[in-house]
Amino acid sequence: MKHTQLRLPCVTLHSPHAGTSVRVAECELTRVVAAASRWRDLKDLLRLDLLSHAGGYLLAGRDLATQQRCLRVGEVSELRRRLRDGRWDAYLRPEDEVFVLTATGCVLTRADVLHWRERLCGLAWSAGRVRVVRGRADGDIAPPPARREMLDLLLADGLPLLCAAGCRWLAPRSSQTRRAA
Repeated sequence: MKHTQLRLPCVTLHSPHAGTSVRVAECELTRVVAAASRWRDLKDLLRLDLLSHAGGYLLAGRDLATQQRCLRVGEVSELRRRLRDGRWDAYLRPEDEVFVLTATGCVLTRADVLHWRERLCGLAWSAGRVRVVRGRADGDIAPPPARREMLDLLLADGLPLLCAAGCRWLAPRSSQTRRAA
């Protein structure tokens, strides 16, 4: 999947909760939305209505033992419930980040978000900027080919939104950035 720029005039980036790290990037035309916050502001992120939808999530942090940058890529049928359950509290520090991606204009199925997770894992792995961690999938569910094509288009629209929200882990480093690192 190609990482492309979204060239639509309908993209907005805003911070719905003043004084927090919560930020939302959305496109009204495609109804794709990305949101992000520091882990310490999770309670404010959870207040967003878009988290009642299915979608993909990325948890970015450091492995406490190795200090290696890690990215956990997951999917869920209701983002709010998964992020609220507290299972990540022992692993994530206040400065770590959470990113979510969803589409509010259509109903995403379990197969849809599993497809997105596989794509997001592949992008993060090929970018080579973090160690990619992912949970076990509940079976091998694949959407039909026509649906996969639509999901890939939505994801292509969502990648620049994730980037605008601060997710730098899916795009390869430029040759200049690699030399400086």
